Amino acid sequence: MTRLMSLPKAVLVAAALVGSSTNVFPSERNVAVAMRDGVRINTYVRTPSGDGPWPAVLKKGYGVTKSGAETFVDAGYAFVSQGVRGGPDPHGISGNARFFADDVDGYDTIEWIAKQPWCDGNVAMFGPSYWGATQWLAAANGDPGPPPHLVAIIPSVINPDFWERAYRAHGAMNLSMTAISRAFEKNQASFEAYMHLPLIDMDRAVGDRENTLWNEYVSHWKYDDYWAHIGMRDKYQRIKIPVYIYAGWWDYYSGASLKYYNLLRQAGQSPEVRVWIDNAGHQQMPLSESIRWLDWVIKRKDNGMKDQPPARIFVQGIDELRHYAQWPPPAMQDVRYYLHSPDGSRIGTLDTEPPGDEVPTQYTYDPREPVPSIGGNANHRGINMTLGSGAVLKEGSFDQRPVENRDDVLAFTTAALEQDVEVIGPISLKLHAATDARDTDFTAVLIDVLPDGRAMNVTEGIMRTRFRQSIWQAPKLLRPGEVYKYDLELLPTARVFRKGHKIRLHLSSSRFPLWDRNTNTGNNPATDTQTKVARQTIFHDAERPSHIVLPVAPRER
Repeated sequence: MTRLMSLPKAVLVAAALVGSSTNVFPSERNVAVAMRDGVRINTYVRTPSGDGPWPAVLKKGYGVTKSGAETFVDAGYAFVSQGVRGGPDPHGISGNARFFADDVDGYDTIEWIAKQPWCDGNVAMFGPSYWGATQWLAAANGDPGPPPHLVAIIPSVINPDFWERAYRAHGAMNLSMTAISRAFEKNQASFEAYMHLPLIDMDRAVGDRENTLWNEYVSHWKYDDYWAHIGMRDKYQRIKIPVYIYAGWWDYYSGASLKYYNLLRQAGQSPEVRVWIDNAGHQQMPLSESIRWLDWVIKRKDNGMKDQPPARIFVQGIDELRHYAQWPPPAMQDVRYYLHSPDGSRIGTLDTEPPGDEVPTQYTYDPREPVPSIGGNANHRGINMTLGSGAVLKEGSFDQRPVENRDDVLAFTTAALEQDVEVIGPISLKLHAATDARDTDFTAVLIDVLPDGRAMNVTEGIMRTRFRQSIWQAPKLLRPGEVYKYDLELLPTARVFRKGHKIRLHLSSSRFPLWDRNTNTGNNPATDTQTKVARQTIFHDAERPSHIVLPVAPRER
């Protein structure tokens, strides 16, 4: 753990500044703060009563909000909330307003706050989702550099790189956020509306109007300068302040949160980096924890935080909150669970014995009849749609048995566990497969089968095969009929599969409308209106042993 004396200089002088003034300020006001180009952005300020100055917290993003103001003010922080250029409507922001100006606008706003007589020069940022994105962008700003008076950030439920797994997942479109969350005014759009092609026009089918952001996200369907400009892939090393990352296992960003936690710690620039993965969905870190941490890094309160290991992880299955010094925990051992189906049946077994001679398993994927997604990492807790075809758009764990009778869903299951199996860390599927299409998808869902038969989803992943080599490189279409080995990454987890339960893996080629459908044509996914039925072949023999790798705690002897 890095000592507090290495924290930013502005933090170290906070104690001397707080309470040194006899100034009294109006407790609440609205201002239009000017950016460097003259644009003014609506801003709300609330300060504690009595003498200042105080450290300040900034929540910048979807629009001016008073949510959290009273809590922070009561804790001795000035509260500032600011929208973004383009208007207060989070679903009406013009394309270039979101992300593209947030780095410099964040810089200008933070420095404006620091100069106010009610601020002691220390500014922190907090908030979830887009409110979290603005924090990453400001902290890694390159023009002219990170804001000198930004001393800490608490980004919740957001990927610092918006291409990798935010609006997309390994090349597939995240419909749970992009199309669906932009249609709150309807909120019960039909399953058929999300089936609309071309994808570029789905915004009108779902929300009855054109959405500029949707058009941009869909048209930039491969990594390019658009994503490079707003992403953190090559910029996170600029961050040299304390960072506390928060996400939930049922949110879309648990994997990214853990990845950037490790990247920041490995970079060694930030004096204090923490992560908390909670049993939660798309929501912000509890304010009580945010204040506790800020009290430590800014006010230097001895509140026990310095003695707490930096990775705070909720373990599902036993509902236990643990603290680790490292992620993933070094004690975990990678265990291969091999897929078996000697006769090629779509119902097979999963165990640690490598396969011998087995015939492959085949199924047909028809984009016109996609597998409905039921729960999972659906990204928005405000959505609770039960659509046609059995799809449930709500984050969390749901019984997956309704899809198990489909011919295009393969299920591989272990025997009943003789003792608890603790799985904590990253998960990957090594899949040997062929298709008669030039492009297709493969999806995987890890499932906890309870003794009563319920099959509850734990984590999931998708592979858009044209991005099989890398999502950062130019996509490359398949040669139909050729066998490829895919490394399909599922979101990490911390789960104890209890004694008597079973571990199951679902394999298919769609999970809709959580992710968009692959049309299997190999055409431009933004404008394609054609579909092709794909014949998929999964290999699980001695030469091509498809298997899932689980990080398992060693068994007690």
